[in-house]
Amino acid sequence: MEILKKMNTTVQYIKDKQGKDILAVIPIEQYNQMLYNEADIESVYEISEKQKEILAQDLKELEEDILTGNEANNFSWEDIQKEVN
Repeated sequence: MEILKKMNTTVQYIKDKQGKDILAVIPIEQYNQMLYNEADIESVYEISEKQKEILAQDLKELEEDILTGNEANNFSWEDIQKEVN
């Protein structure tokens, strides 16, 4: 409930038979704004170990293709830049 107080919005509480709050209803716009405000932006840029393993394998395959002259599976640097931009 502490986070609802920080939101400074109208909250509708749903109570059970004993009068205890069991649900809080808030406007979706306020909820989305709260998610944005509370997001840990730094963790967005963290790469998981599994993603690192996949990237390492992809780079290894790319290096092998380049060394063996098998460039059928590779894009040109220009193609990669077009995809990124």
